[in-house]
Amino acid sequence: MTHPTLAVIGLIQPWGAINPITELQARWAIRVFKGELKLPSRIKMDADIDEKIQQMSKRYVASPRHTVQVDHVDYCNELADQVGCRPNLCELNKYMRKD
Repeated sequence: MTHPTLAVIGLIQPWGAINPITELQARWAIRVFKGELKLPSRIKMDADIDEKIQQMSKRYVASPRHTVQVDHVDYCNELADQVGCRPNLCELNKYMRKD
């Protein structure tokens, strides 16, 4: 696909809040649409999907509901890394107030 222009936002079942995930998905999609983030090759995307399906099958019950199940923190971190907005907790820690 030369110009991807369709994104499905929020079609996921996290172990956690959906709002932060949909925000990160929207940020990711906009970066792709603007050309700021390049999609990997179809082969790499298919391999990533296969790996995630294999990981999910070990963790979750085999059911239609669990086909879109993700671990909240891991999924958010993956999206935030790709978008470039993952916070550096060690860096933030130095701003924490120490009494």
